[in-house]
This record gives sequence, structure tokens and C-alpha cells, in this order.
Amino acid sequence: MNMIGVRHWKKALAIAVMASALCVFSPQALGQSKFAVVYHFKGSDGFGPMAGVIEGVDSALYGTTSQGGNANLGTAFRFDRATSALTTLHHFAGTDGSVLYSGLAQGADGLLYGSTFGGGAAALGTLFRVGTDGQNFVPGYSFSGGDGAKPDDLNLTEAVDGTFYGTTSEGGANGGGTLFRFDPATGGLTTLYAFPGPAGVDAGLIAGMDGNLYGTTYTGGAYGSGSVFKVVPATFDVVTLHDFTGTDGAYPVPGALIQGSDGNLYGTTQQGGGYGTVYKLDPATLALTTLHRFSAPNDGRSPLGGVIEGGDGYLYGTTVLGGQGYGTVYRVNPATLAYNIVVWFGGSNGRSPSGNLVRAANGPLYGVTRLGGAYNAGTIYRVSLDTTAPVISNITASPSVLRPANGKMVPVALTVTAADAVDPAPKSKITGVTCNQSAAGDWQITGDLTVNLRAKRSGGGARVYTISVACTDASSNIATGSVNVTVPK
Repeated sequence: MNMIGVRHWKKALAIAVMASALCVFSPQALGQSKFAVVYHFKGSDGFGPMAGVIEGVDSALYGTTSQGGNANLGTAFRFDRATSALTTLHHFAGTDGSVLYSGLAQGADGLLYGSTFGGGAAALGTLFRVGTDGQNFVPGYSFSGGDGAKPDDLNLTEAVDGTFYGTTSEGGANGGGTLFRFDPATGGLTTLYAFPGPAGVDAGLIAGMDGNLYGTTYTGGAYGSGSVFKVVPATFDVVTLHDFTGTDGAYPVPGALIQGSDGNLYGTTQQGGGYGTVYKLDPATLALTTLHRFSAPNDGRSPLGGVIEGGDGYLYGTTVLGGQGYGTVYRVNPATLAYNIVVWFGGSNGRSPSGNLVRAANGPLYGVTRLGGAYNAGTIYRVSLDTTAPVISNITASPSVLRPANGKMVPVALTVTAADAVDPAPKSKITGVTCNQSAAGDWQITGDLTVNLRAKRSGGGARVYTISVACTDASSNIATGSVNVTVPK
């Protein structure tokens, strides 16, 4: 495969998606979540959101669309989660920027900062800022080529001094894009590093817990399949942490990297390992673990966003293709590698999810699809995660009394009555047996809800077996209970 820039594979995937046969499937694959489309873009208010949304300090969602708006060159928007009202903050016109593949970042000053892939004085992209009310729009910088061109990072990264770091996909001294620092107070831009050519490196940056910047390159590296790197702010040295080989992933998605609460780096690759991967990289040991290899079609294919922590032990992300046609929301457990599709997109509920999900402060996940919905212009959707355990209302054992006490093994079957707010069929399983008398070897678990118990007692009192049960819903929430079986005296 040729080493192509992120803007090209986005276009290629859009063509592949548009060529797919129209079909509509159930939007929910697992019982652990409640899915809802909360907004349908119409075109006049934006078309093709690609970078996901962020949650502002006011709890509203902010994002961009790649096209649409008054001049069909993209928009910046605000979505009120309480009223489901969308406000267009800015319609891009070309001179101030066009074609927004990147999202927004909210600065410490409360303003929103972003970049455009095209437009500006040299038609090579811009940096801009705008207020959360749409006022005070400022096209802060226009790229000219030597300082970089066509910024394609998922969003800018703010430093503690109020400056922003970002990357471009082209331009710079080597033609392979640049790492830059932008000072919104002065409007000045400093090129910190020029990536090796050819164009299309497409890096993405995050601020690490240790004060370093971490990012990925879509191409390049020792095997041409991209890399993970670290930037030391004191010296602006760029240190490669991992070169993807193809078998462990290829072409890491720009801007998809996160640092988890455990300190590890998590990200996705758009190809390699099958149809893309989810990976973990330990920044201390540089050990890379592949958490999941996408195997399409039903499993999902080609992520165009990274993963986030869901607060329930799982990482959540999206694929632009696969599932049952038009992409998925999936989850993977980094400890157990358990993997599930959470949402299947089928057209009416959105097509081609891209960008990163965001977990709102009150728990739900929000994301965007670049197509589909009522006007086929894209959607904003919500996935409400289930964090409540099932409720066990009754456990019965049959038989519950073993007589006569002849020492024989007796099969006992349990019936568990349980309900869950989301999962219609939580699963129950025997987890253990205890006894009030010495009874080593006097029970044998034979199935999820079956056990053999010995009809025997010792001493003058009754023997009581206590059978423990766990009831688990599709989100791995667990309720426990028990039932007694007696061998009377």
C-alpha cells in the first residue's frame, strides 16, 4: 500500500462508505447501553462532522463540520445538551479557513481554538479562535508552506503558559509537515520540528502526565507504517518510542492517542493486524500490547478515532466501516481483552463515525457520524453506559432439602430471578459452595446453575450447603446472592 496522508484515506473511506448498499440495522448491539441520535445535521448548519466533540466548561458540546454552512466550507458549532439546540458559531468563508478535519480545544481563557485544513491567505490552512457564543472570531494565523501547511491534527494542545502545540500534514523544511507552537496573545507561530518527507506524516499530540508531549505519525518510521513519538518541551527533541511493523498495526490514527489513568498510552491504527488495531504502549518500558485486531466485517473495520476510558474498566471507540455496514461503537477491556460491539450504525441512526468519543461529566458518551441521519449530513449521538448492577429478587434450589442422608450425590438445579434496567437477560452462574460441616469433596459444580451435593451429615446437627451465585449484565455489572440446601438431622 502507498503511504498516503490522512486527508486522502478519509476521502477514500468516504467513497467506500457511499458505495455501500443502503441498509438499516438495529442501532444497539449489546444490552449495556442506551443509544440515541441527539442531533441531525441539515447541511445549512454543517455537513460531515469528522473530529468528534468536546465538552466545554459550561457542559455544552463544541465541534466542527468539514463542510456545509453558508459557503459549504465548514462550520464551528455549539450543542446544548439540555435543550438539544445547535448554534452555529461560525460559517467559514475561505479567507478565514475552510475544510475542517480538526476539532476544537477550549483554552484556559474560555475561548475555543482550532485549525482548518484549507483556506487562509495561501489556501494552506489557518489557526483560529472563537468565543463560545460565536463572538470574537479571530483568524489567528495563515500557513504559508515553509512554516507548515494543511494542519490535520485532531485538536490543538494547550500548554500551561497559554500557548498551543499542533502539527501540520505538509510543508516545512522537509515537506513532511511540522510541529509548531502558537502564541494566541501575539499571533506568532514557531516551527519546532520539521518531519521528514514525503508529505502526509499527519501527526497528533497530547500532553503527558510527565510534562512531555506524545504523538503519532501516520506514516514514516523504520517500516513506513507510522510511529509513536515523544517530544521533550525543554529541548524539543523528538524521540521515537515505537515503530509500527504492519503486523502490530499500521498507520496510527492522528490525534487518537490518549494517556490512560494507569499512565499507559492507548491508541488505534487504521490498518495492519487485519483491519486496524487497538494498542497499549507503556511509555516507561516501551512495551506495546495489541488489545484488539479488527477482523471485519461484523467486527468493525478501520477506526478513524481513538479510544477513551468509559469509567467501567473498558475503552470505547469507533470504526468507520464494518459492523453491519456503516461502522460501529465498540468497547475493549485492556486487562481481559474482552471485546464487544456496542452500536451498529445502519444509516438512519448515522453512518461512518469518526473522531474521538468524549465522556461527559455526568457519564454518557458523545460522538459524531460524518454521514447518515435524517438529512444524510451527519449526526451527534449519545451512548448512555449502564453502571448499575442487576437486582436479584429470588433464588431457589430444587431440591432444597436432601433426604435420606444416604451419602449419595444428588443433582440440584438453581433458578435465579433477576432484572436489569438495560440488559433484558442478565446471566447468572454459581461461583462457589460452602458448608457448615467438614465436607471436602462433597459437592461438584456441573454447570452455570447446576451442582451435585452429597446427601450426608456429620455429628448430630443438620448440614447446610450455601450456594453462592453471581448475576452479571452485559456491562459486567455484578450482583451476588446465595441459597441454602439442607441435609436435615
